[in-house]
Amino acid sequence: MSETQKTSVTSVFNDIRRKFNSPDFDGGYITSVLGSADMDLREAKMKGTEAVLDITNILSSTYIYPAADWDVRLELTEVAGNVKDRREETAKGKKKLLRITGITVLGDVYIR
Repeated sequence: MSETQKTSVTSVFNDIRRKFNSPDFDGGYITSVLGSADMDLREAKMKGTEAVLDITNILSSTYIYPAADWDVRLELTEVAGNVKDRREETAKGKKKLLRITGITVLGDVYIR
């Protein structure tokens, strides 16, 4: 990890699962093509009040597991794909915000 704790996960024709427990998470990138990527952030602590996670998801599935005390704002472009927040309880009104940006083409992005 770099000093700013930007995460970077790339999966091409592969399945990748990563768990991050950084005390100063500052966003990052996920690229998944014809595979799947899981990013578990449930034990991570956000560095500031907001972080951006940028996703490029093509013919793939991406699963994001945010910390329970984070609010999540989905700002993804969907092209014949699905983006779903499947969390039972959301953290509306919390002080930390995870913005998920990017694009999914013929793939799925799930927040769990």
